[in-house]
Amino acid sequence: WAALHDILPGNAEGNVVADGTRHVGIDTANCLIQGTDRLIATVGLEGMIVVDTGDALLVLPKSRAQDVSALVRELRARGLEDYL
Repeated sequence: WAALHDILPGNAEGNVVADGTRHVGIDTANCLIQGTDRLIATVGLEGMIVVDTGDALLVLPKSRAQDVSALVRELRARGLEDYL
């Protein structure tokens, strides 16, 4: 996520929205938002990562980004590799 955050410019609220992502935010600041075809609407979020891949949605605080590896292990343990 850090690499994506470094590449994309933030808007006035400090949100980084990936190219091609449709996002409408109200009182949303310092978030990283990446999506596919669906609109991502946020209200009252701060310091969050929101990733919509079409078949899965990931939402977590930026401060917990390092824990995604634990989530990957859990998905594998449950036989849900298709979502990786």
